[in-house]
Amino acid sequence: MVHAFAGNLLMTTGSYEDAMKAFTNADSVQHCAFAIYQRARCQLAIGDIEGASQDLLQANNMYNQNSDFHENKMHQNPIVLRDNICLHQLVESMHLLQE
Repeated sequence: MVHAFAGNLLMTTGSYEDAMKAFTNADSVQHCAFAIYQRARCQLAIGDIEGASQDLLQANNMYNQNSDFHENKMHQNPIVLRDNICLHQLVESMHLLQE
């Protein structure tokens, strides 16, 4: 989890590229939906909407898989789900404008 903490510190200083590396390392040590979600936030900050969309989808899927092991769905992360829906709508709107 030290990589995720480092990523958070790097995000606060605006070092988004380095923060993304830290979050990638955090996920490679132990799969972590939080790290993927934070990496998506970094990608948004640098304008990589497609990359952020993919990471939000992955984080949402990870949270959903985690909640499948529990009787209730309290382990889903509503913020990731909401951000994923919003970003998906934004990407669709951008594609419509390009047509």
